Amino acid sequence: MYNLNDVLQIMRFQLNYVLQGIPCIILHFVALLIFRLIVLRLVSLNTVSNEVYFFSDRIRQYQFSLLIVMLAFSDVATVLIINLFNFIFSFSGDFIFMAGVLLGARLGWPILFFNLISKFFLLYWLGRDAVWIFYNLTDSVTYFVVGSFSGIALRALNGDYHWGDVILVCVNKVMAFVVSAAIWVFLMQESWVSFFNIMIFRLVGWPVGSLPMIVLFLFLIKQDWRRFSTQVVPDGWVNKKPA
Repeated sequence: MYNLNDVLQIMRFQLNYVLQGIPCIILHFVALLIFRLIVLRLVSLNTVSNEVYFFSDRIRQYQFSLLIVMLAFSDVATVLIINLFNFIFSFSGDFIFMAGVLLGARLGWPILFFNLISKFFLLYWLGRDAVWIFYNLTDSVTYFVVGSFSGIALRALNGDYHWGDVILVCVNKVMAFVVSAAIWVFLMQESWVSFFNIMIFRLVGWPVGSLPMIVLFLFLIKQDWRRFSTQVVPDGWVNKKPA
């Protein structure tokens, strides 16, 4: 069993690892702000044909496009960071979780499929074994499913959610951590010490990266939902009201 000193040492080690990823975290925040404007403009001006999507709601198309773009960016950034710094840090789990929250299983499954394919090839390229690959794919499915259930009330509000709703979503992300860590112990047939280590790492990283990313993403979506609903977007762009 761990004593208090062991727990503090593990937390310090995990915190140091997370802090090394601060430049990567900042990079993702900057990318989100930039890609949000690009995707908003493209969808608002009907640059992207409706035939590309399998649903007609413009705000859903915007959310879908932004999540796909951020997932692709996170995958590319992960590969570059591994090659340049031999360091692994990714936000793909957060974007998969948000796909479940904002789009649900019916509209968000193509994003999950995209993530599963890209993650498989990334892990294969890294030379991971079959069990490790299977766990990571299961991890993505877990985040998506938990996000889908935790976003039921949020989706019903049609963008009119408040900080309490956002906090509830962030807390549900912790529940996804717990389920994911339990699956790891089951697949790897390891002791619950591994479960504890994984939980410490993810709980340390949660307020540094995951929490602010989810809050910012939901805040931006809320603002953009208002723009679509009032048919006005930045710089005078005009858009149709979502179906």
